[in-house]
Amino acid sequence: MPANPPDPKDNLPELLKNLWLPFAGFLGAVTLAYNFYKLWLGDQTTVTFFLAGAGLMLLIIAFTWVGFKVNTVTRDAVWPIGAKVTDQNPAFSPLWRRVARIGLGIVLLGGIVGGVSYYKHRQEAQDKLIVLITTFEGPEDVYGLRNQMIESLNVEFSNNSAIQILIIPDVITPDQGSPAARDLGKRYQADIVIWGWYRPTDNPKVTIHIENLSPQLSSDIDESFTFNPVAKLEDLESFEFQQHLGGETAALINFLAGLIKFQAEDQSAAILLFDKSLAVLEAADSNMVNDLAPLYFYRGNAHLGLNQFDLALADLSRAIQLDPQFSSAYTNRGLAHSFLLHYDLALDDYSKAIQLDPQNASAYNNRGSAYNSLEKYGLAIADLTKSIQIEPQDALHYNNRGGTYINMRQYDQAIADFTRAIQLDPKFALAYNNRGLGYSDTGQLELALADFTRVIQLDPKYARAYSNRGDIYARQGKYDQAIDEFTQAVQIDPLFVKAYNNRGSVYDKLGQFNAAIIDYSTAIQLDPQYAISYNNRGVDYDHLNLPDKAIADYDMAIKLDPQFGTAYFNRGVTYFNLKQYEQAVDDFAMVIQINPIYANVYQYRSQAYTALGRTAEAEADMQKYKELTGQ
Repeated sequence: MPANPPDPKDNLPELLKNLWLPFAGFLGAVTLAYNFYKLWLGDQTTVTFFLAGAGLMLLIIAFTWVGFKVNTVTRDAVWPIGAKVTDQNPAFSPLWRRVARIGLGIVLLGGIVGGVSYYKHRQEAQDKLIVLITTFEGPEDVYGLRNQMIESLNVEFSNNSAIQILIIPDVITPDQGSPAARDLGKRYQADIVIWGWYRPTDNPKVTIHIENLSPQLSSDIDESFTFNPVAKLEDLESFEFQQHLGGETAALINFLAGLIKFQAEDQSAAILLFDKSLAVLEAADSNMVNDLAPLYFYRGNAHLGLNQFDLALADLSRAIQLDPQFSSAYTNRGLAHSFLLHYDLALDDYSKAIQLDPQNASAYNNRGSAYNSLEKYGLAIADLTKSIQIEPQDALHYNNRGGTYINMRQYDQAIADFTRAIQLDPKFALAYNNRGLGYSDTGQLELALADFTRVIQLDPKYARAYSNRGDIYARQGKYDQAIDEFTQAVQIDPLFVKAYNNRGSVYDKLGQFNAAIIDYSTAIQLDPQYAISYNNRGVDYDHLNLPDKAIADYDMAIKLDPQFGTAYFNRGVTYFNLKQYEQAVDDFAMVIQINPIYANVYQYRSQAYTALGRTAEAEADMQKYKELTGQ
């Protein structure tokens, strides 16, 4: 007869007993010895995580087993005779399966929520400075050294969400030392751990230890250092010393918090914190940091980031005064001089930085960029090549050398450098933009367009990429698309003078002279020294038969740029059309002086000479025109 499948029965207790007993025996044996060892070290964190993890895994296994376990039963088939049929039946009753599956869902959901919460907690911890203060070993109930320090920190940072002060009852003894303090700090994800001890003698030996668990904040603060302030017993009894120490500790933490803001590119907040730190540490003549040069250095860098170049110069000069061997301070002061166009002073600073540190790649890079600005391209290439040799994986150095090659019209080398920069940093928007300019200059418009489009994908607010893409569309005769690109550029950056000018040029090609004049006028309003827009607006006034306004604009363009040959030519043509031939001849002569191979000017001047009856000169100019054009 065929076998009947067994009825599901509630055998969960038996299952748990069979699973748990051997597992518990093994777990107990292992953790007993391990727990004793960790207890001896005064740290049960690892044991807690281990037991919690093991318990959670056991729970998941149990829920999965109950919720999804099936029994397989083989029985004889009714037909054909001798055949077998396999049935699978749940091992547990519907109630237990439902409970197990709900429990498994809750555990998994809890794990996901817990994981996300832990991740957010870690992210928040990275964005703030966490200071852990242990209980000091000493007569705290009498002198309250730690308590006064905590009070000072709370007063200073109670409203500062970027700084978290954690106060714990743990005592770190001199025998346990820095390793125990650093382990404790890691447990709380702290950046700084402050611990110490002191004795109530006539000359109290006060020892404050500061553990820097985030040395990336500043190499100027040791990972672990000891601060032994000098104090007298009466200073402790009057609490003067405690207040002094609390103020200095707050100043140190302000400095480190300022570094976090600096690295997050919140320069204004960083400067405020550096100001607070310097105000205390300068007055206290503190040795909590090696010296005050790093504080001035970082505050100077923050001023650089805000384009406050004079303030940056003052701070970086102070850093150099305090530490004449501070190579990076010379490098950055040189950068401030470069932004102020003080290239001679900048070169002096970069050279001094290199003298102090021949491996200072930034100094070579910056000096090369200064030489590039001075059009000393050979020296620029030499320095930028040296910076690449020192730091061959730094994309910025390749980008800057590529920019110099562009200025030298060595486009193949430039494109190769920009490509290498992109290989090192595939998200380097500036390198894509510059390579696009290189492709544009060599007529490879589709490649240029692809690079500018990539820039916009990486940074949708990159106004210059839209403008550059607009230039490509204009060259391709896609004027409507070009206008859209220039419009996008000025919407992102309403002060983008060149984008207004270039959109005006496209309007000119479409014959929309009034729209063009509006754009040129906006460019001039934003930059009254922008000679190109005066010239372009003058051309449009000519198109609209407003010669007086045209000549006024050409006059201004020439005043701003006395070598602006196109403006002389345009003004000469306007004078010619007004039959003011003498003035026209004078302007055409200036064009020839600036650019002797500009063929059209000889044709116009020939006609002006003819109108003035100066036949021989007219024939000479026409002959020159034929030589230049072959016509």
